[in-house]
Amino acid sequence: MDDMNTNQNQYEDVVFGSIELRGSRETLEDGRKFVEKHLQGAGIPQDIITMVVTAVDEASANIIEHYYKDDSEKKYIITLDIKRNKIIVLLESWGEEINIKTGKKIDLAQHFSDGKSRGLGVYMMHMLMDEVSYHYIRRMNVVKLVKYLDQE
Repeated sequence: MDDMNTNQNQYEDVVFGSIELRGSRETLEDGRKFVEKHLQGAGIPQDIITMVVTAVDEASANIIEHYYKDDSEKKYIITLDIKRNKIIVLLESWGEEINIKTGKKIDLAQHFSDGKSRGLGVYMMHMLMDEVSYHYIRRMNVVKLVKYLDQE
């Protein structure tokens, strides 16, 4: 019985590759489909796929809206891998350094009672993923999202 549980949580290391997208809201669906298709093909449970797709969509929307200002001439890349029982997604964009607040706790009740309906994307990424990190390397912003597959 233990072998069955162990095997259920073992995923082969897979490099799915990447997709380059224009910095336009019109490409958000392409990013979602890329991630969903490959994770389904790897046999990842649907609840985990939904969490990863949602987090990637939020990160993509932030790049497009806040940093690229919906400029379809600019490009960003989503890279998707499974390594050592974790899903790793990198979102790479170019330009000025992204200034993202990390670790900020949000009181959702207060947020909505203050009349705010936006501003929860980074919070959602942190809630949906096991690791969220940001790096700035040679004018490239890298958002790294990690979801562990062996937590039961």
